[in-house]
Amino acid sequence: MEKKPFATREKLEEIAKEYPTPFHLYDEKGIRENARALKEAFSWNPGFKEYFAVKATPNPFILKILQDMGCGTDCSSETELMLSKACGFTGHDIMFSSNDTPPEEFKMADELGAIINLDDFTHIACVEKVLDTFPETMSCRFNPGGLFRISNDIMDNPGDSKYGMTEEQLTEAFRILKDKGVKHFGIHAFLASNTVTNEYYPLLAKILFELAVRVKNAAGVHIAFINLSGGIGIPYRPDQEPNDIRVIGDGVRKVYEEVLVPAGMGDVAIFTELGRFMLEGVEELDPNMKGITYDALLEQGGCMPLPGVGEDYRVDGTASDLPTPSGKIECYNDYLYDWGQAFPVYEDANEAFEANPLKEKYPLYFMQGKSRYRIHAYYTSCQWFQENFGPYVNISPEDAEARGLKTGDTVRVFNDRGEFKCGLHVNRSLQPGVLFMAETTYTRYYPEGFLQNVTNSARLERGYDMYFGPQIPYNDTLVQIEKA
Repeated sequence: MEKKPFATREKLEEIAKEYPTPFHLYDEKGIRENARALKEAFSWNPGFKEYFAVKATPNPFILKILQDMGCGTDCSSETELMLSKACGFTGHDIMFSSNDTPPEEFKMADELGAIINLDDFTHIACVEKVLDTFPETMSCRFNPGGLFRISNDIMDNPGDSKYGMTEEQLTEAFRILKDKGVKHFGIHAFLASNTVTNEYYPLLAKILFELAVRVKNAAGVHIAFINLSGGIGIPYRPDQEPNDIRVIGDGVRKVYEEVLVPAGMGDVAIFTELGRFMLEGVEELDPNMKGITYDALLEQGGCMPLPGVGEDYRVDGTASDLPTPSGKIECYNDYLYDWGQAFPVYEDANEAFEANPLKEKYPLYFMQGKSRYRIHAYYTSCQWFQENFGPYVNISPEDAEARGLKTGDTVRVFNDRGEFKCGLHVNRSLQPGVLFMAETTYTRYYPEGFLQNVTNSARLERGYDMYFGPQIPYNDTLVQIEKA
């Protein structure tokens, strides 16, 4: 692997003329891109949050950069708590984990509203002595013991570590904390340091996810989050390949869907506490994006080819391998032409028509269309989109008032075929009698069900001749809506 510094020798010599040496020079652009790549890799998890390990680089300027990127801080001492406070971190943007903790540090963490992560079973009594009441959210650190292996390599030896609780201690700790008023629980573990492999996080996640299911059932508690801690490293040697955070995030997602979702724990948030990874250069994060920067996009009019793509696909539609009779982009369809539809024609609906007796029971036309915030499913898993734009159904003010509904309500949309639940937005642009919802978002983002549970699956005869077969007529659907 070739490593390229983000600053040239000439640039460093220029800086050294103004600032005395030695000095540390950090790549702000690289730090922001690392934070952005991490959030994108875990955007499938709505509650995901990175808590930067302050001990890795206790620099307030870096903390402010990461705060701007939506990160919190992981603190292990009073000094780190004070630094976080000075940089404007408060509440659950702070995670406090310590193994040899003076009681007053627990008190300070609680005063800041931080999430307290207990490293040892005896810390429960210590916290009880210094706090009037236990916070509603707390976490405990797990230690599985033994050796931690990836393939045939020993990554670390948790059994030699004095940090964390056994499964039996963790379960009992949760029972005790629950009795003392704690409502939301987190599980934390750190099994290896500076791993340069995409396997570490998914393997750790599997261990912790399976543990979470057992502990939830044994202690009868709500597991709110699972903290994978740190451990994702950087390649110090030229023979090492860098971690691919996107592959890592997808690996954790697969385990999440295999273990937690079937157990009814699909609301568990994923936290990380990365250190050196966040400050490493990003030149090799995604080779397909090499050279594609914001400034370069501006210079190229917002469109640039991926490296290695070549000139096979051009905007003039002259590519020779398009699957059309002419080899060019064609704005007609041979199948429709053969059915006598050289131009679009009106066809009566199968279900959503005014004279349908079913309309008395289900008076609303349910329609779907393109989202203004994404292209098909692209970007749908981005946390920001999910927090702000869906999934939700639009309703007219008149229909909302008649049903006692308002923007922000969770609603149930249903008919004889099925139902789904989602958010609601009162939209003045809709006429009465119509519900509208943007198509293409994943099932996992719905509180319950999916929009296709209600859609009309009637098929048109000509559809069987189509290249992809008959299509679901999304806009030919009658439904009713009520507050969930």
